[in-house]
Amino acid sequence: MVNSFSSKLENKTKPVNKLGLPKDYGDTAITILPKDPVSIFAYWSINRETKKNLESKYGNDFFKNSKLVIRIYDMTDDTRKTGFDVFIDTTDNSYYINVGKFNRSWVADIGYITSKGKFISVAKSNILNMPKYGISAITDEQWVMLESEFEKILKTSNLFNVGTSSLENSKEISKIIFEKWKKILSNSLPSSQNVPNSMAFVIKK
Repeated sequence: MVNSFSSKLENKTKPVNKLGLPKDYGDTAITILPKDPVSIFAYWSINRETKKNLESKYGNDFFKNSKLVIRIYDMTDDTRKTGFDVFIDTTDNSYYINVGKFNRSWVADIGYITSKGKFISVAKSNILNMPKYGISAITDEQWVMLESEFEKILKTSNLFNVGTSSLENSKEISKIIFEKWKKILSNSLPSSQNVPNSMAFVIKK
């Protein structure tokens, strides 16, 4: 059961205008994508067959007496206990939604709320894991230049070698930097025979 839903989200949502998206994809579906760590981009379509079925089941006045809504659920703990509603205009087919929380997972249902407050879902979205907010705690020690290496570069520069030609200094400095980058790249780039399975993509039609 959903514990808390709010319809007062005018300041948290914004319609997407002039994107050139088709009004009807020939299917009834909704998809959500991350815009940033706290905002979702949602786009959807509801086909004619779905609308006819709703009128057949709930009466010809169904759309007159109901409101189109996106119901957002928090799925971080693999539950659907909390969330909120975003009421949208029937002429819209995409929206930016501010979820107001960082580092969460979300899923969306699109449907209609009747005059009696009943929510009728017509399509469910993918589960969206939002991008992490904040500075990563992971550092790569391969990119750190040791103090001894830095001193070596300084010693080969004109700062400590006034009598040495600038051309010789430049060649020596370039050699040190080149060797450093070659070592980093050799340790960082995977070989073609050792690519993990997670890097393989399969596109299903």
